[in-house]
Amino acid sequence: MNTLEPLHFSYNNSSSKSNNNNIKSETTTQRRTATTMAPSITREIVFFFLAGVGSTVAWTAVLSNLVYYTSIFGTISFPVLNVAVYFPLLPTSLAQAFWDTHYDAMFGSLGAFSFRGSIAFFFMCITTLLIPLARHSLPLLTTMTFIIGTASAILYGTLNQLASLVFPDSGALPAAYTSGLQASAGLVLITSLGTEFGGTQQHGGGVCAEWEFYGVISVLVGVSWFAFVRLISTSHSVRRSMDMRDSSLTQQDIASLSAPFLDDNSNNEAKESLGERMLSSSSSSSSLMDISPSQPLPTISDTDVTFLFLWKRTWPCCASLIITVASSMAVASSFNQTKSTNPTSDSLPRILFYVRLFSDLLGRPATLLFPPRSVSCVGLITAARLIFVPLFFLDVNNTLVLGDWGMI
Repeated sequence: MNTLEPLHFSYNNSSSKSNNNNIKSETTTQRRTATTMAPSITREIVFFFLAGVGSTVAWTAVLSNLVYYTSIFGTISFPVLNVAVYFPLLPTSLAQAFWDTHYDAMFGSLGAFSFRGSIAFFFMCITTLLIPLARHSLPLLTTMTFIIGTASAILYGTLNQLASLVFPDSGALPAAYTSGLQASAGLVLITSLGTEFGGTQQHGGGVCAEWEFYGVISVLVGVSWFAFVRLISTSHSVRRSMDMRDSSLTQQDIASLSAPFLDDNSNNEAKESLGERMLSSSSSSSSLMDISPSQPLPTISDTDVTFLFLWKRTWPCCASLIITVASSMAVASSFNQTKSTNPTSDSLPRILFYVRLFSDLLGRPATLLFPPRSVSCVGLITAARLIFVPLFFLDVNNTLVLGDWGMI
C-alpha cells in the first residue's frame, strides 16, 4: 500500500523580492505615465484654445468696425456683412455632414482634418490681410467677408469634431475650443484700442491705422494656424484618435452615413426602435448589448438614425435655438442704426457690439451654474427673452426712448 508523502512548500525569499520589485516598478511606470500625460493634455487644451481664437477673430474684427463702414457705405453695410459672415455656416455644416466621412476614409482622418483646417486658415489669413484694399467697395468687402465666414464655418465643424474625438470622456477640449471662440472679442478690442482704428473716418479711420489693425488680426490668425499644425503633427493623442477613427470606418458605414436624409421605409421603424433604446440607455442604465444574443452585434450602419427621427425627438430645443439665434441676429444687425443721446459720440454701436459678445461669453458658464431643469424651462426663457426684442427696435425707431443705458 502506497503511503502519501507530505507536501513540502519552500518559501523562496528571492522570488518574493523579485515580485515586490516588479510591483514597485509597475507603480513607478504608472506614475511616470500619469506625469507625462498631464502636460500633454494641457498643451492640447492650449492648442485648441488658440485654434478657437483664430476661428472667429477675423470676422469679429470686420464686424467690430461697424461705425467705420457705416460712415463709408451707409447703414446697409452692417446687415450685409452679417449675412456674409453667418450664411456660410449652414451649407458648410450640411456639406461636412454628407461628405466628411467619405473623404476621411479615402485619404485618412488625420490627413483630411489637417487639409481642411490648413486650407481654411490659409484663406482666412490672406483675406484678412488684404481687407484694407476694399475700403471703397462694399461688394469687394462683402466678398472678402464671405470668404472669411466660409473659412470660419469649415474650422468650426472641423475642430468641433476633432475636440470630440480626442479624449471623448473629457469635456476639456470642447470647452477650450469654445472659450477660444468667445475670447477673440477681447483680442479684437485690445487691437482696436492699440491701433486707434474703428471709429468714423474723422475719428480713427486712417489708412495706416486700418492696415495696422488688420495686419495684427492676420498675425493672430497665423498664430492660431501654427497652433493647429502643431496640434495635428505632434499630439500622440490626436494621432491615436485618428487611427481609431480610420479603423472604425468601413464601406458599409460610409454608405449609411453619406446620405443621412434618405429615409428607407423598409427599415425606418427598426431604426427608430433601436434609436429609442439608444436614447433611453443613458437614463435607464441599459445598453445596446441588451439586444437578443441571437442577433448580431450592431454596427454603425445598424445604429444610425435619420435626421428626421432626431428632429421628432429634439424639435422643441431646436425651435428655441432657432428663435434665439434669429432674434439675436436681427438685433445685432441693427446696432449701427442706434443713436446715442450724446450727438457728438459715435461709440454706442461699438459698445452694444462688444456687450453682446461678452454676454455670450458669460452665458456659457452661467448655464453650468444654473442649468435649465427641463425643456419647458428653456422654452420659457426663450419667450421671456423675446420681450426685449421689440423694445429695442422701438428705441431704434425713436418710438420709445430708453437712453443709452437702457439699450445696453
